Amino acid sequence: MSNGISKQQLIWQPLISSLISRFEEGEQLSLVVSPFIKIDALEELIRIANCKEKLQFIVRWRADDLLSGVSDLAIYPMLKKHGYPLYVCQQLHMKLYVYESNLALSTSSNLTQRGLGIGPKSNWNIECGSEVLLSRDDWYFLHQLIRDCRLIDDDVYERLKKYVLDNVRPNSPAPSIEDIFTPIKIFTLASLPATANPTLLEEYYFSDASVVFDPELERRTSQDLITYKIKPGLLQSDFKSQLESGFLNSPFVLAFLTHLKKEKSLRFGAVTSWIHDHCEDVPLPYRSDIKIQVQNLYSWLNFYVPEIYSDRPRHSQIIYWKS
Repeated sequence: MSNGISKQQLIWQPLISSLISRFEEGEQLSLVVSPFIKIDALEELIRIANCKEKLQFIVRWRADDLLSGVSDLAIYPMLKKHGYPLYVCQQLHMKLYVYESNLALSTSSNLTQRGLGIGPKSNWNIECGSEVLLSRDDWYFLHQLIRDCRLIDDDVYERLKKYVLDNVRPNSPAPSIEDIFTPIKIFTLASLPATANPTLLEEYYFSDASVVFDPELERRTSQDLITYKIKPGLLQSDFKSQLESGFLNSPFVLAFLTHLKKEKSLRFGAVTSWIHDHCEDVPLPYRSDIKIQVQNLYSWLNFYVPEIYSDRPRHSQIIYWKS
């Protein structure tokens, strides 16, 4: 008897074969979420993936992960050479390989040779996975994960290397590494509006679930819905009021408006500098361009804040606060 649930076949080892098949079909990986990453498996993935766009990685890197060697610090310089950013989320347990099309391989496998089924079969772990097309709700939860991520840079990498060297002695409790990942800046780049304007977000929110949107638009709109705390199922009037309130009362917007009021006017370059000085990088699941993000911010401010206007004298856009 049918229970109304469609059958979806599991993908078994070697899971690397599933990735290879998708690459051969033209899929591009955009995000890899894996608590443990070993450098030999990472080398193989980069070799076969042939990614044209920036590929982003999220790893766990708790103290035990690094001291036991189940995850390799050496992946950072390799990823840096390729221009692929690396992030840490210490609550991470899920494993996900996300393609640009919003298709994803959800699996039990870490990015290791044993996990993906690389090398002799006798060395493989018993793993499986399945492919899913990420929904609006899926991206909602992924953006929650993204908010907790911290970028690895040269300074953090060197401090982690020293931490491992200083704590290689067995049978001694290692000190916490939480301070190494403490964010320096106040906000993240995900604090900025991802969609071009509130009207576009409203059209997306009230669209029929059967409507197919561009995958990048799906990712952008889902970010704004979680950033401005918009719950599903609102009436249009409630949506409008909650979006306006959520945007205007977000800590980033409040801080920026305070800065603009003080300065009276800001050139485009000054705005981007202020954003870079106050925002941490996060693994945004769409093509990130600070100029586009600033233009989005201008559009939202002009939509909601009547005291703001902008013009472009001598090719440089300036935003003003009306006295």
